[in-house]
Amino acid sequence: MIKGNPEYEFAGVYADQGIFGYCENRPQFQKMLERARVGELDLIITKSISRFARNTVTVLKFARELKELGVGIFLKNRI
Repeated sequence: MIKGNPEYEFAGVYADQGIFGYCENRPQFQKMLERARVGELDLIITKSISRFARNTVTVLKFARELKELGVGIFLKNRI
């Protein structure tokens, strides 16, 4: 999806393989957040909301933070 749109610049994949639980225990998720916090990302595309975070509280916490930073979240497979 990203590579097919010339307006997007691919910034990498942040996947914590085989790691479950809270976002604090996911190093790649934390790396993605840090890049967003320093202005290196302005859009996060994820396959589904469950790939972003596992529970509603965590989703809302980070979605609100990213919104304040001006970073959008696009869920490719919406429910």
